[in-house]
This record gives sequence, C-alpha cells and structure tokens, in this order.
Amino acid sequence: MPVGDGTEGEQKESKNTPRLAKVRESDAFAEATGIAPPESPAFQQGARLTGLAWTLAAYGTAWLATDWLLKSVDLWSIPAGGFVVLLGIIQYVRGMRLRKQATSQELLCRPAVILSRRSEVELSGFSGSTTYFFELELKDGVIAEFSYAGRGPNADVYTNNLSGIAYTRGSTLLDFKQVRT
Repeated sequence: MPVGDGTEGEQKESKNTPRLAKVRESDAFAEATGIAPPESPAFQQGARLTGLAWTLAAYGTAWLATDWLLKSVDLWSIPAGGFVVLLGIIQYVRGMRLRKQATSQELLCRPAVILSRRSEVELSGFSGSTTYFFELELKDGVIAEFSYAGRGPNADVYTNNLSGIAYTRGSTLLDFKQVRT
C-alpha cells in the first residue's frame, strides 16, 4: 500500500468505529489540540543547519573583525573570513528551506487505530536508522499508511490494535498518544 495521508479513499463502516468514537469523546482528545508533538527529522535537520549557520557566520565575522582591528596585511585572511561568512549564509538558507518544507503541510490531530506496522532499516557505516510504517484506520473507515522515524533503542514502538490520537503532517506520523477505550 502506498503511503497516504488518509484524506482520500473509500469510506466504510468498520469494527473500530466505536473505538474511534470513544477516543474522540475522551478528555485526552480535547486537550490534544494544545499539544505540540516533536517535528519530523527533516525539520530537526533544518534546525541543526541553521544553528551551524549562526556559528559559521559568527566565526567568520569575528575573523574579519580581528583582521580589521589588527590591520592584517595577509592577503588570504580576509577572503577566507568572507568565505566562512558565505558558508554560514548558505547553510542558513538550506536550513530554513528544510524547515519550511517540513512544515508546509497542516498538522492534523485525529483519532486512529493502529492496524499494522512494518519497518525498514538503513545502515550507514557503523550506524543506522529505522523507519516504521504504520497502517492506521481513521474516522469513517479510511485506512492510510504513515511513516514514522525511529527514536532510538530506548524508545517504545507502538503496537498493533492500539487506539489513540495520531498527530500527522502529510504522510508522516509525528506522534501517537494512546487513549484507553
């Protein structure tokens, strides 16, 4: 099944409809709209890039200021400081573009039941990352698959047949809060 955002598809009555109704009526669902889930890894990468950009820009500016104050006559020093500032500006633009792209779709908070899950592991050198794919049933029987970035070895992964509140942005599951029904 291709990854979808749960906005399209056949709407049908299912055995989970009463559970979804209980989740929607729960106190946790009323409070859910005020909770901000952690953003996607792409957003976090953009934030890291903008942080690196500020560091590079500050370092380059300090380099240029030191050269100016010491009246340096070294011909390579001023262009090198300018290059570091330019790298900072480039990283800032890249980071902001990643953050904007990651938050371009609306954050949805909706009741859901996890029907199934699968995972894909990507190894890179001595480290790796896991991406989980959850098939969720949303209201009116709509079934969609969402990707979820693994949070590391100490994080619990959601189990099948779990009902709760799904925080989604496009085809990405940002967080899932269990609600007992």
